[in-house]
Amino acid sequence: LKKSRQLEKPTIAEILEAVGGEIIAGNYVKVKNNLIDGFIIGAMGAESAASYLRKGVNQCVITGGDRPDIALEALDTSTNLIIFSGNIRPAPRVISIAEEKGIPLASAPGDTFTISEQLRKIHTHIQPNEIGICRQQIEDYIDWDKIPK
Repeated sequence: LKKSRQLEKPTIAEILEAVGGEIIAGNYVKVKNNLIDGFIIGAMGAESAASYLRKGVNQCVITGGDRPDIALEALDTSTNLIIFSGNIRPAPRVISIAEEKGIPLASAPGDTFTISEQLRKIHTHIQPNEIGICRQQIEDYIDWDKIPK
């Protein structure tokens, strides 16, 4: 079968389940099936982080809620989700800007390292909206006549 980004990359719902996170800004129903292509740990200064954040696409940023500098930088890039470690809520300004831009924010228990380890072990699952892709792949790429009975 061919590689499929939609089948291989985790969704926001899968990420939140893996880290025990909950949405604190944004519409979960609207974003739960959005894909995440990569992860950035926001543990450095905002200036240093900016170059890494600008390289990513459809990324998830993990940082502390007490790091509005990192969150604000991330909100100006191709970020699909920001997770705040330690269940620390970000500043109201960060929440307001995220709501304006439609970027969901979540909080999760545990430190940034623990959350990153949980994400490293994530397993994606076929979502109901992806069943059609699986059927099409089977139709297009499996030659049933060549499979021994």
